[in-house]
This record gives sequence, C-alpha cells and structure tokens, in this order.
Amino acid sequence: MTADGNALFLARVTHDALREIIWRVHEPDAPNSVLKEILASKNYPREFDYRIENDPEWRKTEWYLTNAAKD
Repeated sequence: MTADGNALFLARVTHDALREIIWRVHEPDAPNSVLKEILASKNYPREFDYRIENDPEWRKTEWYLTNAAKD
C-alpha cells in the first residue's frame, strides 16, 4: 500500500515484451492527474499508457488473484 493508503500494488505481468503493472486504487483522481502530466510532458524513459477502470467487485483482477498462487 502507498503511504496514504490509496493504492495497493496487485501484480506485474510480462508477456510478449510488454509489461503490465496492476494497481488497485481507491481514489483515482490524484494518480490520474499525475499520469496525465507525465504523458503531456513527454519526459519519461519508456513508452507507456494506462487506463483506469471501475471494478468495485475486483472481477477484472480475479484471474490474477486465482492463478498467481498456481505459478
């Protein structure tokens, strides 16, 4: 969890030379603003994109949570 308790790191997945980093974020406004500023500045070492999706029941993360224990 972050120091303020807003985000929980869930998973890092690498496949076909792409890395996906998954966070559960309680209040997305602050990280969304920061990420938009980073993208607008075009000052980052690697290309990236992001999306924020509403998933209060954690359905989109079920696969990661279920299969991580098997690996």
